[in-house]
Amino acid sequence: MGVTQTNQGGKGSSRSRRRPLFVALSSFCILVGLTHPASAQAPTVLIFHKQNGFIHTATSAVVSALKSDWINRGIEVENTVDSLAFTPQNLARFDVVVFLNTNYRNGPLLTRAQEAAFEGYLQGGGAFVGIHSAVPLNGAWEETVWPWYANLFGARFRSHAPYRSAPLVFEDRNHASTRGLPDRITLQDEWYAVQVNPRTIAGIHVIAKADETGFLADSYMGGDHPMTWSRTFEGARAWMTLVGHDMAAFSNAEFLTHVRQGVLWAALGDSATTSLRLSRRPQPGRSRVSHLTYRGKNGERLEVRLDGRTMKTQRTPAASALPAGSLKTPDGTVRGK
Repeated sequence: MGVTQTNQGGKGSSRSRRRPLFVALSSFCILVGLTHPASAQAPTVLIFHKQNGFIHTATSAVVSALKSDWINRGIEVENTVDSLAFTPQNLARFDVVVFLNTNYRNGPLLTRAQEAAFEGYLQGGGAFVGIHSAVPLNGAWEETVWPWYANLFGARFRSHAPYRSAPLVFEDRNHASTRGLPDRITLQDEWYAVQVNPRTIAGIHVIAKADETGFLADSYMGGDHPMTWSRTFEGARAWMTLVGHDMAAFSNAEFLTHVRQGVLWAALGDSATTSLRLSRRPQPGRSRVSHLTYRGKNGERLEVRLDGRTMKTQRTPAASALPAGSLKTPDGTVRGK
């Protein structure tokens, strides 16, 4: 299926390519603005939740909770576990890409071409949010896997405390992701510790930390235990939180607000993030992508759904050579890399 190539400019051009302004409505908008507070345009978000290692069994429930919360507030959301979604054309449709509980203990999440597509997406004006085990792993092998991503995240996993209740303390009460929230909230979670305190890395802004009272030595970080931070990386806004093991955290309305407002900060910066207007319209030549199509052996057409549903295969009489880089599964299905 063809996908229209979009312009890959800087952050300003990225926003303009995704949100065309309609001149005919300008006068009306000005009049409305005299009596109503300014509202930010709702972004489009992709949640990527592929797991190649430890499986967070609650991830599907977390995805549903996030989508329900965001859609109810006007945010457009898609989710996928398929790395084939990582093409320049497809990523260009989204204002923010969220990595939710991704991990790669048993193998990389993306091919090098897909990694390069995501790097180009951020460098061209996209935004990133990483949640819980989206933090890169440690160890000799893991540290050779996509070091650019580890630099983006600003931390590598070291260990975690036993699953327990602890306070999440909001340090920056003025950040968009903490507006309207109390000074601290108490959550059940795995409280990740990281190898290097992100507070020591230039450009990283710590937003929230864990209260380490009662933590064991292997998860103790000397009393300074950042859990949420933000930064600008290669021109893109990035927001990360180490909280989010399961629904215990996401069932907390205040933490759910913290994450939603973090996503909105990544998309919109410090502009209004609590009042969104639904004004996205289909753009000429920019059809909505629901699947990617590949040709395999014997003319097989492989349709890979981007919403996480099972891959569909349609066979045709035409025969063709096996494409370079394709994989043949035990049932005979051919899948392009």
